[in-house]
Amino acid sequence: MLATKIDPAKLKAAMKRKGLTPRTLAERMGLNPSTIRYYLSGKRGKRPSYATLLALANALGLESVEEILASSLSSDFTNVGNKEESDALASRR
Repeated sequence: MLATKIDPAKLKAAMKRKGLTPRTLAERMGLNPSTIRYYLSGKRGKRPSYATLLALANALGLESVEEILASSLSSDFTNVGNKEESDALASRR
């Protein structure tokens, strides 16, 4: 199983660098702002899917999903991907 726990401090720092609030980030991703606030809280429980992690990394302009994770993923899954892949994921929302 892949470790997909978001590190709240890393997420908050990435959002700050981009000047995003939970609401604006959620709007970019087509999510409810409470979902972003949940990730920022660091509570245990529901973990985001890889597709959500990828969309989150793309929305934050990150090169890798590992930049917001509490632990590393396999190197096979670290690239955010190309624009076509990102657009395909975004269109699913």
